Amino acid sequence: MPTPGYDTWKRSGPDDEVLSGYICEHCDDHLLAGTQAVLSVIGELFHPECWEDFRASVNDLVKESDQRYWKDRTVEMIRGGYI
Repeated sequence: MPTPGYDTWKRSGPDDEVLSGYICEHCDDHLLAGTQAVLSVIGELFHPECWEDFRASVNDLVKESDQRYWKDRTVEMIRGGYI
């Protein structure tokens, strides 16, 4: 016999998305808690796929000379920030 509440849980949809409180600099969409983001050296946050699109939009000379296109690290988004 199933555990009480199991059928209700099994039929329920996915949990609501939890917003981190930050917006992607490229697409202006929310960065969700529990997902990864790219942090640039000047502190801008991007979805990983948006970071690739963002860097692909300029030539290599600009990527090397403009700090905006330098990646600092990949971070884990949490509610209210990142780690």
